[in-house]
Amino acid sequence: MPRPLSSDGLFWRESKGWCARVLVTIDGVRVRKVVDLGTRDRVVARRKRRELLAGNATAESVAKPETVARYADAWLDGREARGVRIAPDERRWFDHYWREAIGNLSIDNVRPHHVQSVLSDCATGKLRGPTGKRLKRASIEAVRGVLLRILDTAWRTELIRENPVARVKLADVVGRNEARRERAILTDAEINALLVHPAVHVEMKMLVLLARTIGGMRAGDLNALQWTAVDLESFAVVRVPRRKTRKPQPLEVPEAVRPYLERWWREQSKPTDGAVFPVRRGARAGETKSQRSSSGYAKRLRRDLKRALGVAIFDHTLGERGRWAERPVETWTQRERLLFIGTHEIAPVDFHSCRRAFATALARANVNTQTAQVLTGHSDPRVHQRYVAAETIRALPVAALPAIEVDPARAWQTFLPNSALKRRQLCGRDCDQFEPFPSSPSNSLCSRTSLSSTNRLPPKPRSCAASA
Repeated sequence: MPRPLSSDGLFWRESKGWCARVLVTIDGVRVRKVVDLGTRDRVVARRKRRELLAGNATAESVAKPETVARYADAWLDGREARGVRIAPDERRWFDHYWREAIGNLSIDNVRPHHVQSVLSDCATGKLRGPTGKRLKRASIEAVRGVLLRILDTAWRTELIRENPVARVKLADVVGRNEARRERAILTDAEINALLVHPAVHVEMKMLVLLARTIGGMRAGDLNALQWTAVDLESFAVVRVPRRKTRKPQPLEVPEAVRPYLERWWREQSKPTDGAVFPVRRGARAGETKSQRSSSGYAKRLRRDLKRALGVAIFDHTLGERGRWAERPVETWTQRERLLFIGTHEIAPVDFHSCRRAFATALARANVNTQTAQVLTGHSDPRVHQRYVAAETIRALPVAALPAIEVDPARAWQTFLPNSALKRRQLCGRDCDQFEPFPSSPSNSLCSRTSLSSTNRLPPKPRSCAASA
């Protein structure tokens, strides 16, 4: 008795998994044949059957176990078809880091040591990015994440028994002592210097102004912001897209910002739809910016901020028309080094620093966590608690300070070592045959010796051998 076929032309065998009945031509005769698809995943079986019917695969090739590369290509195609924002980046990461290393392996033969080997090469610099730069911790985490999600889907569909990437922890590869660097936070004075500088383009000024004052909008939110989401009558309300959480949020525009937003609208010929910050040049001028274009805001912001703060100065003597030249790094202040170079704990400033400045201002204004979570669009209240903790732990309560009784006029002298201790070190043994340090007039050498003047040197200490 023939096994019943499903609606997609597949049937199940306990010993082999999914199989398909197809018509093949043998010696000019059409013959119905049962083909083993070599998988227990129904989604993979459907894809293999489509390839078989289209003539892109043979019965022998589809019977082989599913490889990592084939499964990943189908997974990435599905992500791009659904419009997942990071799908192009995921394909680029997989092609550059994983395809050559494990792409030809059967998906059920991938082991944790395969994963750890690739990530270790990324951490040590043996495997670098497409531009030749060494990967940082966040980039290595992204490389691990794409394979983790691919194999997690295979594990959930019972194509593999476990996800080998889950066993490889990033701390075991990168190191547990590497500090997670927080981004530098722009102060209001630095933002104001940027807004009033004549050499900064008006688009960058509007981007920084809206990100700092309206919900701490991210670069992706500003790229996706449309004029249809703005109240064009009073410019009092903006519906922030919130591309990360996909939850649009209406927020009030501060009264001081409304004239600038209205002027920006008039400068663009009063549009009723389209992007608030469209593409300015090229064949796509006037269209909505892609999500990847936001990566250029960091470089533009640092360039304009250097000009606004005087780190870069326009030199008319350079070239025919002159150009901007930076001051030597040795002349930079500590704050300028932190903003543009960073430290072991603080990363250089980027466009997200405007959002961090907004969240920090809420923490300093003692806005409660629930209200701050709504204003910033954070999905977890613990995210805002980081800014609150950063602003409150700096001041130590007076009651927690130790009771230190030191004369302010002679505070530093109390920290100086006693000269008798130095003499003991020179002598090489413990003995109390040295005159004490003249710390007070009553205890000075002049009051207990026959020195006629304080300008004379004190007597030399007696040797330990003589006392013996």
